[in-house]
Amino acid sequence: MLVCLVLAVSVGVVFFFLNVSGLKETPAAPAGTEQLVRSDVPTEPDTASTDADSFSLSETGKAFLEKMCCYMPDWSNGASLNDEFWRNFLFSSFTCPEITGEETAMTVCGEQALVTTPWGQAVKVSREDSVIPYVRLAIGREMPAPAIQDVSAGQTLFYFEDGFYYIGLSDFGDVGYAFRGCYPDSVGGAAVIFDVYSGTPDDTIGTVCFTLVPADNENGFTIAAKSADFGG
Repeated sequence: MLVCLVLAVSVGVVFFFLNVSGLKETPAAPAGTEQLVRSDVPTEPDTASTDADSFSLSETGKAFLEKMCCYMPDWSNGASLNDEFWRNFLFSSFTCPEITGEETAMTVCGEQALVTTPWGQAVKVSREDSVIPYVRLAIGREMPAPAIQDVSAGQTLFYFEDGFYYIGLSDFGDVGYAFRGCYPDSVGGAAVIFDVYSGTPDDTIGTVCFTLVPADNENGFTIAAKSADFGG
């Protein structure tokens, strides 16, 4: 009887030892199957997602920016948009039409009337139909109310009357702009750089840089800042 009891106790001890050992020495999952064995454990992505490369500059947008190289004065914030900025922006935008006829001129805002004033020929541009939509497209802001100006002797032809701007004709000389590149940023926008050249593209004299933000318009963006550098 005593022998049987001793044997039973011995067998129980051996069985318990084997169970404990089995818990400590569970075989590792075969290589390459870790994801299957622990499918309930979430994994961290290899890299954080980013929208830095999401900005896309269309040919339409690029052509618009090339015009803005010449038309738009430098600016960096709302305080920069003073009376001088607006006058220079509108004058540069309309003073040198792409095509002129006897009574019409093709401008950045489409066809405008070409008229003769007491001070010479001028492009007649509707504030409501052309200028306000143009400003919204370019910088996403509202054009402030204009100051009505009289044209004095020797002054460049630019004045506002009865809902229209009258802007005298001139030209920009032999200056051109060559697209260098579009560089997306980390907030969905981009910086776009053009080289400025005189005569031929090989004769670079400076650069123009635009800061763009995405927008739901025909260009896909509005301009948030512009700066020109001529190395001076």
